[in-house]
Amino acid sequence: MRVVVVGQGYVGLPLAVRAAEVGHEVIGYDVDSRRIKSLAAGESFVEDVSSERIRAALDNGTYRPSDAARDCGGFDVAVVTVPTPLHEGTPTCGTSRSRRSPSPAICAPAPPSSSSRRPIPAPPRSCSPRSWRTARA
Repeated sequence: MRVVVVGQGYVGLPLAVRAAEVGHEVIGYDVDSRRIKSLAAGESFVEDVSSERIRAALDNGTYRPSDAARDCGGFDVAVVTVPTPLHEGTPTCGTSRSRRSPSPAICAPAPPSSSSRRPIPAPPRSCSPRSWRTARA
């Protein structure tokens, strides 16, 4: 299966590497070209993903980091892992400050489950799944 993981940060990179380890063809897309060059060299910057795991996936041909959007075409599955928009440490999804966000669903904060050890504030009520249905209606 061809998988595209958009965002190669502390959520996207572990997801991309694990998908590659189980045999999926994975494109790890990120707009940060320095990050992509580092990953292409087999260097990890995420605590939960060792450089050895990245190099193994690169050598196996199942993981390919890229900053070129054209490499993302023809996927079977796409996963978007981008930062939650914040204002003064609080998620802004569903508020007037989130106009730059394309969808309230994209604002759903992921719990810190990788290298992040800091607690995050609870999302405002406007970030609840109920507000997503309302926003889409």
